[in-house]
Amino acid sequence: MEALRRIMEIACIAADIAAPVGVVTGLYLHGRQKAQGKRSRLPVVLGVGMVLIAIVMNILYFITAVKTYEKRDAHIAELPEIVLHSDNLHNGVWDAVISGTDAGENKSPQLSWEPVEGAGAYAIFMADTDAGNWLHWKTESVTQTELPLGFAGADAYVGPYPPAGQIHTYQIYVAALREADPGMSGTLDAPAGAGEEALLQILASLDHSETIASGNVLAVGRISGTYPAA
Repeated sequence: MEALRRIMEIACIAADIAAPVGVVTGLYLHGRQKAQGKRSRLPVVLGVGMVLIAIVMNILYFITAVKTYEKRDAHIAELPEIVLHSDNLHNGVWDAVISGTDAGENKSPQLSWEPVEGAGAYAIFMADTDAGNWLHWKTESVTQTELPLGFAGADAYVGPYPPAGQIHTYQIYVAALREADPGMSGTLDAPAGAGEEALLQILASLDHSETIASGNVLAVGRISGTYPAA
């Protein structure tokens, strides 16, 4: 389905480029025929036909894209669950040490999970679900299944810093991958997009590698907590 979507995307782009060319060509031919005192529907048919083809291709691409994303989302939802544990999560609240505030030390949380059979690497990301899924942690490939406090460096982790007086939810995802994938979407310390769909897009970006077209994600784990405490 993903391959079909890409083919349709290319065809759609080609049709969108060809449509205005067809219209301009049709107008040019119509003008020439009018100057020569001739009458022909061919220029009009050419221009209108190219526009209609572009419209149809865009509709077909939209339908294909929707079905592709529905299949992707269903696939991710059906993946086995990785049970995550963190020594820095207590009663649903993250310890201050992981925060990027004056009260914290900006250290990535301790994390552990059981190895997933067939996994060659794991990808990790943490999002503030109350701030457009603001990405606070983005590590594309690790082989360990027990990460100490402060494992991620400054290039991969920015601790929670919710606005003063507000309590936000921070959710960590761990994806078990057949092969390491350096193509995780999203930008560190920036919003990934509102809603669960944005997080599914990040997981979907990991579901392929240089040699695997789809099915690179074997299992997914989630753990969440709030910061600061109420």
